[in-house]
Amino acid sequence: MKWRLKYAVSVGRAGGSLIKGTMSPVPEPGLFPGYSASGQDVWVEESHYRSTRGIVVSAVGARCGKCFRADGDWSAIANTMVLLPRRGFCRDYLWYLFNDEIFWEKGGTAQPYVRFDASLDREWYFPPLDEQILISKFLDSATAGTNALIAKYERLIELLEEKRAALITLVVTKGLDPNVPMRDSGELFFGDIPAHWQVLPLRRLMTRFVDYRGSTPVKTESGVTLVTAANVKRGLIDYDCSQEFMAEEDYESWMVRGFPEVGDVLLTMEAPLGQVAQVDKQRIGLAQRVMLMKVDGERVRPDYLMWAILSSAGQAELLSRATGSTALGIKASKLRELPFAVPPIDEQRQIADTLFAESKKIDELQSVLRKALVLVREHALAIVASAVTGQIDVRKYQPSYQEIGA
Repeated sequence: MKWRLKYAVSVGRAGGSLIKGTMSPVPEPGLFPGYSASGQDVWVEESHYRSTRGIVVSAVGARCGKCFRADGDWSAIANTMVLLPRRGFCRDYLWYLFNDEIFWEKGGTAQPYVRFDASLDREWYFPPLDEQILISKFLDSATAGTNALIAKYERLIELLEEKRAALITLVVTKGLDPNVPMRDSGELFFGDIPAHWQVLPLRRLMTRFVDYRGSTPVKTESGVTLVTAANVKRGLIDYDCSQEFMAEEDYESWMVRGFPEVGDVLLTMEAPLGQVAQVDKQRIGLAQRVMLMKVDGERVRPDYLMWAILSSAGQAELLSRATGSTALGIKASKLRELPFAVPPIDEQRQIADTLFAESKKIDELQSVLRKALVLVREHALAIVASAVTGQIDVRKYQPSYQEIGA
C-alpha cells in the first residue's frame, strides 16, 4: 500500500541540547542510554522514552541522515530527531529504509542538515506488516557478515593509526638505537631520553614566530589559496577539505608579517589545537588560528619538529598548557616554552626519514582497507535497497529459531 512516510512514523521529542544533570561516558546504575548525532555515546540521568522501540536520526553535521535503533528506556540528546513507528509499521523495516543516508533530503553546505518535512512528505509503497517484519529479519541475517567485516576493517584502520602514534612517540623520545645510554629528561611526558640529546624550549629552536590568529583576510571566489586551521591535518595540508581564497591584490599587504616558505611549519593554535604540517608550496595565505614557525636550521629540522609535535608526548605538552572551555587553545607565550627532546641534526634526519617511510606504509595499508570498506558498504546497501523495494522476494525466507524469538 502507498503511504506518505509521515503517516508511517510519529515525530517524537527532538534532542536539542545535552541533558542537564548526570552524564557519563560509561553505564552506571540509574543512567539511561543517550543518543546524540554520533549514536549511543553517553549515559544520562533522564529517560524521555520508556520501553520504546524508536529510530534516532542524526539531524545535523557530517553524519546527518545516519539512523540508530533505540530500545528500552533511552533519551535523544544533541542534534537528533526521533521517529516512532505507528501501528501497522515495523520499526526495523523503517530503520533499514531510513538508514541509507542518501534517502534523506539535505540542506546546508558547511553544516549540512536533514530536511525532515520534505523527506517525510515523500510517498512509499509499503508491504504488509508481516512482510515488513520478514524483510527486516532477512536483512539482519543477510547483512550480519558484512557488518562484521566492516567492523573488522574499521578496527584494523584504528590499530594502524595507533601503531603510527606509538612509533612516532617512541622515536622522537628514545631515538632509533635501542642500545644507546639513556638519562632522565626531567620532563613528565618524555621520561628517559638518549643521554646525548638536549631538551630545549621551542623558542630556542625558532628564528621567528608569525601569528595569524587575530583575523582572517576577506575571502574571495578565486585568487591565492587560503590555508585555514581546517586544512592542517596530521602532518599534511589538505587543500580539498576546505577550499577558500584571498584576493591576489591583498596578498602582499596581508602576509607582510611573514611570508611562508616551503618547509616552514604550520601549527593550529585552537579549534583544533595541535594540528601541524609543513608548507609545501610558497604562495599561500594563512588564516586565523594558524601559527607560522620558521625554524633555526642549525638546531632543528622542520620535518623532525613536525613529528615531535605530532607525537603523543608533544600533544600532551600542548594540552597541559592549553586553556579554554568550549575550544582549547594555547597562548603564544606558553607555546614558546614548549619543551622538545632534540637529537643532533644528522640523527633528526634519520628519524624524520624513518617516520616518513613508515607512515607512508601505514597510509598505503589504510588506503587498501578504506577501499575495501567502500565496496563492502556498497554491497550491504545494495542488499538493503533490493529488499526494501521488493526486488528480493523474501516471502519464502525462513527465519531461524533465534530470529523468530527476537
